[in-house]
Amino acid sequence: QQEQEQEQSKATTTTASSSSQQHEEEDPPKSNHPNSTSSTATSTQILVKNVVNDKSTNLNLLRLTYTAVAFLYVGFLFVLCFQVLLFLFMDLVVDAGLTDDYGSTNPLKFIGTLLSVPVFLYGLSTAMALGGAFVADVWGGHAWLRHVGQTSLSSSSSSNHDDGHDQSLQLFLALEWLTILTLLGIPLTTCIIALWVRVDDWWQITLLTWFSCVTVYYVVFSFLLMFYEVQAAWLILHELHPEDSVEHEEEEKENDLENKDDNKEPRKASILTFLIRALHHRERFQYSAQTDLVRLSNSLDHEDNHNDAPTADDNDKDNWRLHRQLNAQKYGIRSWYAYLTGCITDGYILQRTGPDRVPSLYDILGTRQFITRHNWSLEKIFCSMNQRTQSVSVIRGPAALHPVQMQSSLACTVLGIGLVVLLCVGFLVWMESTVVFIVVVAVLIAFCCCFGRLQSTRRLYTLYSHVQSHCDDPANGEAKQEKSPQPESAVENDDDDDDDANIYQIFENYRIATPTRTTRWCMFTLEVAVLVIWPIIALFVVGNYPVAVFFLVLSLISLVRYYLNPSILLQELGSLEAVYRHKVSRMSAKAETEEGSRLQNDPTPDEKRRLWNAKSRLFAILTNVTSGNTRVLWNYVFFIMAFAVIILTVQALAESAEDSVSSGDEVVLTPTGDFVYEPQPNLPYPTCGLAKGLEIPNVNVTALADYAFLAMLAYQPPEVFQERLDDWFGQGVATEEVELVQQFRQEVYGGNAAVSYHVVSFENSLGVVVVRGSTTAWEWLTDAQLWSAAALAQVVRGILPFGEVFTPIIHQLLNGMSFIESNSLDEVALYKQTTELVRYLQATGNYAKIHITGQSLGGGISLITGAQTKIPAIAISGPNNKLSRKTFDPIFSLDDTKQFLFNVIPERDIVPRVDDRGMQHQEIRCRARPNDLFGCHSAIRSLCEIMYTCGSYNRPPLCECATNFGYPEAKQVGGNQSYTDICGTCRTNDGYYSDCEG
Repeated sequence: QQEQEQEQSKATTTTASSSSQQHEEEDPPKSNHPNSTSSTATSTQILVKNVVNDKSTNLNLLRLTYTAVAFLYVGFLFVLCFQVLLFLFMDLVVDAGLTDDYGSTNPLKFIGTLLSVPVFLYGLSTAMALGGAFVADVWGGHAWLRHVGQTSLSSSSSSNHDDGHDQSLQLFLALEWLTILTLLGIPLTTCIIALWVRVDDWWQITLLTWFSCVTVYYVVFSFLLMFYEVQAAWLILHELHPEDSVEHEEEEKENDLENKDDNKEPRKASILTFLIRALHHRERFQYSAQTDLVRLSNSLDHEDNHNDAPTADDNDKDNWRLHRQLNAQKYGIRSWYAYLTGCITDGYILQRTGPDRVPSLYDILGTRQFITRHNWSLEKIFCSMNQRTQSVSVIRGPAALHPVQMQSSLACTVLGIGLVVLLCVGFLVWMESTVVFIVVVAVLIAFCCCFGRLQSTRRLYTLYSHVQSHCDDPANGEAKQEKSPQPESAVENDDDDDDDANIYQIFENYRIATPTRTTRWCMFTLEVAVLVIWPIIALFVVGNYPVAVFFLVLSLISLVRYYLNPSILLQELGSLEAVYRHKVSRMSAKAETEEGSRLQNDPTPDEKRRLWNAKSRLFAILTNVTSGNTRVLWNYVFFIMAFAVIILTVQALAESAEDSVSSGDEVVLTPTGDFVYEPQPNLPYPTCGLAKGLEIPNVNVTALADYAFLAMLAYQPPEVFQERLDDWFGQGVATEEVELVQQFRQEVYGGNAAVSYHVVSFENSLGVVVVRGSTTAWEWLTDAQLWSAAALAQVVRGILPFGEVFTPIIHQLLNGMSFIESNSLDEVALYKQTTELVRYLQATGNYAKIHITGQSLGGGISLITGAQTKIPAIAISGPNNKLSRKTFDPIFSLDDTKQFLFNVIPERDIVPRVDDRGMQHQEIRCRARPNDLFGCHSAIRSLCEIMYTCGSYNRPPLCECATNFGYPEAKQVGGNQSYTDICGTCRTNDGYYSDCEG
């Protein structure tokens, strides 16, 4: 922070003192930023000495350790946020009756759930913004909490009252002990105790304790931060409306007593009064008609610039409009509401009030960046996303941008936009997308993401050219003069002496109309009723009680932070100087009164110190959390996630019962015994034959291919299921038990089924349950329900350095987050039906052995059911369950996953890499092209790879192996028809088709 102050002091020509004693006697430093709104014009001398880095290697390692735990906590907070959004809409699908083939969608429930999204987005993005600030504060040595304690300590350090000093010291020490105990002391103590008593899971217990302590620390951090937000809003309201303050009321009472006016009733100030004031300020800011302007000025003083704004007089307004047309460019109406109601400036909705300039937070906080010839760089131009509102460009004067820099800025912007668009187009071309889709995406990216940057840079270049041509025009009497080069220090110090020589490009916002009081109340009522009350009722009616309670708490916090937003109120106040002046003066007045002294009009050094500390704390909160870019970024992230879930939900609600029936293209099998794939000589997969007891039927060499075939067969139309069984195994070897499955569904689930499965009986008393994978939107939502938390947890662990050390507690954390899942959603989990089916088959006593298999979602469900019922499960490209094993009902142990589960994992297939893979698995090759992102997830391709590598023996090879997936033709060993006669001439080589129709 001192280094930043040093850089700022250099940029703003602050003179340095040569004495450290003088620094102690001077006033606290004020912002000398040219755009700041300081109430005093006196200069401040600051001495910045060499900053010594006190971070040793041991300290950095220690902070890295508990910062990793803090990051893990924030990462799982993100996982929880996504689970909330997912389960929010999945309960709608359950309530609509999609999982039991009856019921109807209630539009009011759906709309109510949909209306809860804005509050969820605001609240969840706030939680993640707090999490980001929390991780940064932990890595920085809990600097913010130390600042809170030191602020309280310094506020009373100069006072002669020992009680106040002791209380502040106690607060400071309490925060320090809280930090060291939660981040280090308690976890280490737990680890020591666990080691002493020789607990086997000592590391898991230590990590859980550490995670719990970090949770407490995050709650305290967030509570303190929100407390100071509300406190700042409260104090700003005092400054905006001093007539409502308690002190003003006490003064009125004293005046009434002195005047002995018994008939006058004193007005009572209350918290409700200030809340109503805050409500009106928020609605006034949100729904005012505003316009953004850009213009040129030779002064950064907003008081001087305000003279350029129009007054209420019509002639002045006309002159101002003419001035705006000549010297400024209009950027347009700020919000959609202002655009729709911009023409209604008189009446019951809006009333004309200005125009009044609305200062931005960048102006008030003094954080607006200046683009000069000294700090200009192409990197900043290339990465600038919102340069229009965050920076001021100097286009004339000693530090003005050079013409070459302006031309380079425009060229860099065009080049950057072109590179971004071409990169996206290149990726789409690599993905072999259609030309129409590529053009549409390119236009959207160029317009939505890049058009604003290009327009802003073009305007700046146009204005710059206009100023230069105006200065070079002899008719203006200002011929351009060449100046001799000046040293950098002279250029910097020229700011005060020759300020009129500078010309700045300034962006300003003006309020031209404000909503009436009736409009504000109507909008507030509408917001609360539609975005809070209606969603709460809808969530409770749907039966999504965990999410409803979570939404209730989140909405209360969001309402407080939304309506008591200090950044909005600070823009109404227009100055950071006056925020804490009321409180500081009040405290000083009390202290001076007790000492028998009279409070002076000028602030004392103690007041200045308190004011500076309070402003510094508020500055950190506003820039990092309240109005920082982090919350906006997380808002976009959650919006994209919510939008994707909403699309799947709408599609799932629109699906009919027929959509869940398998309708994949029929595979073509070569005649049995005519063609064969011989085993590859170079070390085929060791699991080609699996193990004794898993053969189907009594043929061990093709066991893996047999299970892969059954998993693939689940996607075939039901009417060809038995026919394909006969073609593969032979007549009468395998039989589909259609009546048995129907009987089970009728007895257990009343004839309903949300998952598609088959039961195949073999002549050796072997029964195989075959589960189909994802084909409908509801099944894709089920994939997310079962494995999204584990997948996101893997991402969080992968980001962390040495993230594998946290693996022992991930399954516990995932289990803890499952509380958000409602009972109705848990009851319709797809794996529960297959688990009940296996138990039903076991109860019949007709099978000596029962196995289960499936591909994709079917493979994941097979692995869950196999572990729960302790039967062999063979999955093809199925998601695993090692991390998420405790989120299922009933739970199963890690030993169960080692004994009963087997998964085939094709390379470059992301689905079987979700969740940590079990001990028993087989990785296989994939011949799909790299740009075919989901090509390796094909069940038919996996079957072809297994048959080609392990050998087909007496199983008929598929024509698709050569026609679609690039494998050689099977060797003909019999029959009269050639391979081409049966399969056609279409072939693939490295993914490219040849001799194929269409």
